[in-house]
Amino acid sequence: MNRKELIVFANANVFPQVENNMLDIDGMKEAIRLISKWRIGKPVNIKMDAKVSDGFLFMNGEPLGRIAAKAPTSAFNEYEYYMEGRILARQENV
Repeated sequence: MNRKELIVFANANVFPQVENNMLDIDGMKEAIRLISKWRIGKPVNIKMDAKVSDGFLFMNGEPLGRIAAKAPTSAFNEYEYYMEGRILARQENV
């Protein structure tokens, strides 16, 4: 697989999986580098199955490395909101 074929593979299978446009040019270069490095010593016609989970690239189930920032987590915690309401209600009754 030459570099052009590698870039076509990444454009079709890797980059669309990254959430919320969290991938920059450095992440794209890193993805190409990681896939290229992963292919060393593998058969030429190996089936490649790319998966991106929370900004981390997996090839055929093997973790390769982070290519994008982690997805932001929710700032809202329902339990803490409930407890804060109980504390405020308790203070009002004093």
